Amino acid sequence: MYLILTYIHILAGTAALIAGTFALVSKKGSRVHRTAGRVFIIHMWLVCVAALVMHLPQGKLFLPSIALFTLYMVYSGMRSFTVWHTGAKTSDIYAAGTGFFAGTGMVVVSLFQLLNAENYFNLVPMVFGLGFVGICYRDLRRKFVFRDYHQVLALHMQRMTGSFIAAVTALLVVNASRIPVLGETTWGLMLCWFLPSALGSLYLTMRLRKMALTSKRG
Repeated sequence: MYLILTYIHILAGTAALIAGTFALVSKKGSRVHRTAGRVFIIHMWLVCVAALVMHLPQGKLFLPSIALFTLYMVYSGMRSFTVWHTGAKTSDIYAAGTGFFAGTGMVVVSLFQLLNAENYFNLVPMVFGLGFVGICYRDLRRKFVFRDYHQVLALHMQRMTGSFIAAVTALLVVNASRIPVLGETTWGLMLCWFLPSALGSLYLTMRLRKMALTSKRG
């Protein structure tokens, strides 16, 4: 069973990376973008669910928590336009609430382990846990109410790009051992976890700023 889930995880992750790339570079709203986006969402769900089923029975919490974080970004990004038109459902509130408590758990556990084990790698789940708490708190605080189209579009872009970054990060981390220096030290492995997020956040900031300028001129 574990082997089957591993193959599903790998194949779905590969498909998600390919589809995500097409969705990212294609014109927003085009048929290619929408089709690639749907394929990306389906396969990211498969990736995350497979990760949860593979690791939770073994008592491992780090990777399942990252999978939950990614799953929430995919879910909230997928639901963004629907929620804007029809309003949030109870499931949206439950999802954000579950994510908030899961993120809080990530922070608490990683802080405890950091203080007791002096393993600086525990900074990784702590940072991602803080990010998880932050986005869920923001969703709960504004109750999924959007000011205008540009705000919901920005959230959609943030969440779906964040999900794609998670897929890239997984690819980099899995192959870190094959990269000289990076896979040999704790700091090198931490760089594999944080670098895609840093570069992806920079790209996303530039895109959103350009979008905002275009909106003002229009």
